[in-house]
Amino acid sequence: MKRKITITFCVLIAGLLAAYGLTHFYESKKTKKRQELALLTLEQTANDFHLELHIISGDVPTSTEGMQKALQPTEATYYLLERWEEVHLIDPKYPYPETKIEEQDWIGMNKFLYEDGNKADMKLNEEDRPVYYYILFGTPSDHPVVQEAIERVENQLSNSYSLMR
Repeated sequence: MKRKITITFCVLIAGLLAAYGLTHFYESKKTKKRQELALLTLEQTANDFHLELHIISGDVPTSTEGMQKALQPTEATYYLLERWEEVHLIDPKYPYPETKIEEQDWIGMNKFLYEDGNKADMKLNEEDRPVYYYILFGTPSDHPVVQEAIERVENQLSNSYSLMR
């Protein structure tokens, strides 16, 4: 009888250890997947908005707040935002996440572009593709909105330069 209790106890302990091991294994895999997704989002956001990405090796933030802190704007970021605003002022049909930009909510801006379908709408429409490329990359084109935005941005730059003298 004592032997049966001991065997039953050992089987029970082995089962609990196996369950704990499997749970830990799956949680570890889930955490790793969450970090991989966060890293992809951070890299995509940094690339699209010309941001610097600051991550300590192996320590990928997965919270929105942590992700925000890992992204730092550059001069190129501010030029992109200026182009985007000008395009929107010229033609409001081009979406502009004003609040997210004011708050420097880079992850929110990424979601605005990718999850809300706004980027896809501009990208799929052949007529609007040059505007999209101008906003994100500063690529000039013959598109009337791009031409006007280029002119406005250049005027702003020359006015700023004149004030500095």
